[in-house]
Amino acid sequence: MIEKTRSSLYEQDFQLWVEHTVSQLKTHDFDHLDLENLIEEVEALGRSERKEFGSPQICVTIVSYTNILREINHELSTRFIA
Repeated sequence: MIEKTRSSLYEQDFQLWVEHTVSQLKTHDFDHLDLENLIEEVEALGRSERKEFGSPQICVTIVSYTNILREINHELSTRFIA
């Protein structure tokens, strides 16, 4: 049910979904992230950015997303290993 709600927000109000997801990332609320859609958006960003790879801002954006995903991965792995 929670997953359906997350996907519904993504489908109904993308901007609100982005704001909510950013808030969850900033507060390290990784348990409630809509990972399926977040991964899809990061992959899409990577594909679109690859086409315009000359821009320094694009490089910063890609590095930022990479760092966020590493932090999520680290947080999740420490929860399940500990």
